[in-house]
Amino acid sequence: MQGSGRTDSKVHALGQVAHFETTSTLPIGRIQQALNAQVPRSISVRACADVSMEFHACHSAIGKRYLYLLAVGPDRPVLRPGLVAWERHPLDLFAMREAAQFLLGHHDFAAFAARGGSTQTTTRHLRSLHIQRIRGGFMFSFAADGFLYRMVRNLVGSLLEVGKGRRAPEWVEAVLQGKDRSRGGVTASPEGLYLLRSLYLSNPFDSSFAEDKESLS
Repeated sequence: MQGSGRTDSKVHALGQVAHFETTSTLPIGRIQQALNAQVPRSISVRACADVSMEFHACHSAIGKRYLYLLAVGPDRPVLRPGLVAWERHPLDLFAMREAAQFLLGHHDFAAFAARGGSTQTTTRHLRSLHIQRIRGGFMFSFAADGFLYRMVRNLVGSLLEVGKGRRAPEWVEAVLQGKDRSRGGVTASPEGLYLLRSLYLSNPFDSSFAEDKESLS
Protein backbone atom coordinates (compact mmCIF):
# COMPACT_ATOMS: atom_id res chain seq x y z
CA MET A 1 0.00 0.00 0.00
CA GLN A 2 1.32 3.45 -0.96
CA GLY A 3 0.13 6.68 0.62
CA SER A 4 0.07 10.13 -0.95
CA GLY A 5 2.72 11.26 1.53
CA ARG A 6 4.06 10.73 4.99
CA THR A 7 3.04 12.57 8.11
CA ASP A 8 5.11 13.03 11.25
CA SER A 9 4.12 11.55 14.59
CA LYS A 10 1.20 13.51 16.13
CA VAL A 11 0.27 15.05 12.76
CA HIS A 12 -3.29 14.41 11.55
CA ALA A 13 -4.75 13.61 8.12
CA LEU A 14 -8.33 14.40 7.15
CA GLY A 15 -7.86 13.38 3.52
CA GLN A 16 -5.01 10.92 3.15
CA VAL A 17 -5.11 8.87 -0.07
CA ALA A 18 -3.53 5.45 -0.59
CA HIS A 19 -3.54 2.91 -3.40
CA PHE A 20 -2.91 -0.83 -3.52
CA GLU A 21 -3.22 -3.70 -5.97
CA THR A 22 -5.50 -6.63 -5.30
CA THR A 23 -6.89 -9.70 -7.05
CA SER A 24 -10.00 -9.60 -4.89
CA THR A 25 -13.39 -9.74 -6.64
CA LEU A 26 -15.21 -8.11 -3.74
CA PRO A 27 -17.35 -5.07 -4.61
CA ILE A 28 -15.81 -1.73 -3.72
CA GLY A 29 -18.24 -1.21 -0.87
CA ARG A 30 -17.31 -4.54 0.68
CA ILE A 31 -13.59 -3.74 0.37
CA GLN A 32 -14.16 -0.50 2.25
CA GLN A 33 -16.00 -2.38 5.01
CA ALA A 34 -13.24 -5.00 5.18
CA LEU A 35 -10.54 -2.36 5.49
CA ASN A 36 -12.40 -0.54 8.25
CA ALA A 37 -12.69 -3.81 10.14
CA GLN A 38 -8.90 -4.15 10.15
CA VAL A 39 -7.47 -0.67 10.64
CA PRO A 40 -6.99 0.91 14.10
CA ARG A 41 -9.82 2.99 15.55
CA SER A 42 -7.83 6.15 14.83
CA ILE A 43 -8.25 5.49 11.09
CA SER A 44 -11.42 5.53 9.01
CA VAL A 45 -11.57 4.54 5.33
CA ARG A 46 -14.10 7.03 3.99
CA ALA A 47 -14.16 6.00 0.32
CA CYS A 48 -12.78 3.43 -2.10
CA ALA A 49 -12.62 3.47 -5.90
CA ASP A 50 -11.26 1.46 -8.81
CA VAL A 51 -8.40 3.26 -10.56
CA SER A 52 -6.16 2.56 -13.52
CA MET A 53 -2.82 0.85 -13.06
CA GLU A 54 -1.16 4.18 -13.92
CA PHE A 55 -2.62 5.91 -10.86
CA HIS A 56 -0.19 6.46 -7.98
CA ALA A 57 -1.37 8.04 -4.74
CA CYS A 58 1.85 10.05 -4.40
CA HIS A 59 3.27 10.53 -7.90
CA SER A 60 -0.10 11.35 -9.52
CA ALA A 61 -0.84 14.15 -7.04
CA ILE A 62 -0.73 17.68 -8.46
CA GLY A 63 -0.91 19.40 -5.08
CA LYS A 64 -1.87 19.26 -1.44
CA ARG A 65 -3.73 21.32 1.10
CA TYR A 66 -2.84 21.61 4.77
CA LEU A 67 -4.44 23.25 7.79
CA TYR A 68 -2.71 24.33 10.98
CA LEU A 69 -4.85 24.99 14.04
CA LEU A 70 -3.46 27.10 16.86
CA ALA A 71 -5.12 27.83 20.19
CA VAL A 72 -4.05 31.18 21.68
CA GLY A 73 -4.47 32.20 25.29
CA PRO A 74 -3.11 31.78 28.80
CA ASP A 75 -4.88 28.47 29.41
CA ARG A 76 -3.80 25.18 27.87
CA PRO A 77 -6.52 23.77 25.53
CA VAL A 78 -7.22 20.73 27.67
CA LEU A 79 -10.48 19.86 25.88
CA ARG A 80 -8.62 19.33 22.60
CA PRO A 81 -5.46 17.49 23.66
CA GLY A 82 -3.25 16.58 20.72
CA LEU A 83 -5.62 18.24 18.23
CA VAL A 84 -4.35 21.83 18.28
CA ALA A 85 -1.07 23.60 18.90
CA TRP A 86 -0.93 26.20 21.66
CA GLU A 87 0.53 29.68 22.01
CA ARG A 88 0.19 31.62 25.27
CA HIS A 89 0.86 35.09 23.94
CA PRO A 90 -1.35 37.26 21.67
CA LEU A 91 -0.46 37.35 17.98
CA ASP A 92 -0.61 40.18 15.44
CA LEU A 93 -2.81 38.84 12.64
CA PHE A 94 -2.09 41.68 10.22
CA ALA A 95 1.69 41.39 10.63
CA MET A 96 1.52 37.64 9.92
CA ARG A 97 -0.63 38.25 6.84
CA GLU A 98 1.88 40.81 5.59
CA ALA A 99 4.71 38.33 6.07
CA ALA A 100 2.74 35.60 4.31
CA GLN A 101 2.67 37.63 1.08
CA PHE A 102 6.42 37.15 0.65
CA LEU A 103 5.94 33.37 0.57
CA LEU A 104 3.37 33.13 -2.21
CA GLY A 105 4.40 31.94 -5.66
CA HIS A 106 7.32 29.90 -7.02
CA HIS A 107 10.28 29.94 -4.65
CA ASP A 108 13.16 27.84 -3.40
CA PHE A 109 11.89 26.90 0.06
CA ALA A 110 15.17 25.40 1.27
CA ALA A 111 15.06 27.71 4.31
CA PHE A 112 11.86 25.99 5.42
CA ALA A 113 12.82 22.38 4.71
CA ALA A 114 14.02 20.07 7.46
CA ARG A 115 16.83 17.63 6.90
CA GLY A 116 15.77 14.13 5.97
CA GLY A 117 13.67 14.93 2.91
CA SER A 118 14.12 12.85 -0.24
CA THR A 119 13.04 15.32 -2.93
CA GLN A 120 15.40 16.34 -5.73
CA THR A 121 14.45 20.02 -5.65
CA THR A 122 13.39 22.43 -2.93
CA THR A 123 11.46 24.68 -5.34
CA ARG A 124 7.70 24.71 -4.80
CA HIS A 125 4.72 26.80 -5.88
CA LEU A 126 2.81 28.01 -2.83
CA ARG A 127 -0.55 28.84 -4.38
CA SER A 128 -2.32 30.19 -1.33
CA LEU A 129 -1.66 30.96 2.32
CA HIS A 130 -4.55 32.22 4.43
CA ILE A 131 -4.48 33.15 8.10
CA GLN A 132 -7.73 33.80 9.89
CA ARG A 133 -9.09 34.09 13.38
CA ILE A 134 -11.20 31.24 14.66
CA ARG A 135 -12.79 30.76 18.05
CA GLY A 136 -9.97 30.57 20.58
CA GLY A 137 -7.12 31.08 18.15
CA PHE A 138 -6.03 31.01 14.51
CA MET A 139 -6.23 28.79 11.46
CA PHE A 140 -3.49 28.73 8.83
CA SER A 141 -4.35 27.16 5.46
CA PHE A 142 -1.82 26.27 2.77
CA ALA A 143 -2.14 25.03 -0.80
CA ALA A 144 0.82 24.16 -3.03
CA ASP A 145 1.94 21.83 -5.80
CA GLY A 146 3.87 19.98 -3.11
CA PHE A 147 5.47 20.45 0.29
CA LEU A 148 8.95 19.72 1.59
CA TYR A 149 9.68 17.77 4.76
CA ARG A 150 8.20 19.77 7.70
CA MET A 151 7.76 22.77 5.40
CA VAL A 152 4.34 23.78 6.76
CA ARG A 153 5.46 23.57 10.39
CA ASN A 154 8.58 25.59 9.60
CA LEU A 155 6.54 28.23 7.79
CA VAL A 156 4.16 28.51 10.73
CA GLY A 157 7.08 28.76 13.15
CA SER A 158 8.51 31.74 11.27
CA LEU A 159 5.12 33.41 10.91
CA LEU A 160 4.67 33.11 14.67
CA GLU A 161 7.94 34.98 15.20
CA VAL A 162 6.36 37.85 13.29
CA GLY A 163 3.03 37.49 15.09
CA LYS A 164 4.74 37.77 18.46
CA GLY A 165 6.49 40.98 17.38
CA ARG A 166 9.95 39.47 17.55
CA ARG A 167 10.56 39.96 13.82
CA ALA A 168 9.32 42.35 11.15
CA PRO A 169 7.29 40.88 8.27
CA GLU A 170 10.18 41.58 5.86
CA TRP A 171 12.35 39.19 7.88
CA VAL A 172 10.42 36.26 6.38
CA GLU A 173 11.44 37.38 2.89
CA ALA A 174 15.09 37.56 3.99
CA VAL A 175 14.90 34.03 5.42
CA LEU A 176 13.33 32.73 2.21
CA GLN A 177 15.99 34.31 0.02
CA GLY A 178 18.80 33.18 2.34
CA LYS A 179 17.92 29.47 1.81
CA ASP A 180 19.38 28.71 5.24
CA ARG A 181 17.14 26.74 7.59
CA SER A 182 19.08 27.92 10.65
CA ARG A 183 17.96 31.52 10.04
CA GLY A 184 14.24 30.73 10.28
CA GLY A 185 11.93 30.29 13.23
CA VAL A 186 11.61 27.13 15.25
CA THR A 187 9.53 24.27 13.89
CA ALA A 188 5.92 24.58 15.08
CA SER A 189 4.57 21.65 17.09
CA PRO A 190 2.99 18.77 15.12
CA GLU A 191 -0.34 18.64 16.99
CA GLY A 192 -1.87 21.50 15.03
CA LEU A 193 -1.08 20.18 11.54
CA TYR A 194 -3.68 18.48 9.32
CA LEU A 195 -3.27 17.10 5.81
CA LEU A 196 -6.58 18.33 4.43
CA ARG A 197 -6.50 16.91 0.92
CA SER A 198 -4.30 15.50 -1.81
CA LEU A 199 -5.25 16.85 -5.23
CA TYR A 200 -5.38 14.99 -8.56
CA LEU A 201 -6.20 15.93 -12.15
CA SER A 202 -9.07 13.47 -12.00
CA ASN A 203 -10.54 12.72 -8.61
CA PRO A 204 -11.39 9.00 -8.34
CA PHE A 205 -13.93 9.60 -5.57
CA ASP A 206 -16.32 12.36 -6.68
CA SER A 207 -16.90 15.16 -9.15
CA SER A 208 -16.36 18.00 -6.69
CA PHE A 209 -12.63 18.01 -7.36
CA ALA A 210 -13.11 20.02 -10.54
CA GLU A 211 -14.07 23.00 -8.39
CA ASP A 212 -10.92 22.56 -6.27
CA LYS A 213 -8.69 22.38 -9.34
CA GLU A 214 -10.12 25.57 -10.80
CA SER A 215 -9.66 27.43 -7.51
CA LEU A 216 -5.96 26.50 -7.44
CA SER A 217 -5.14 27.32 -11.06
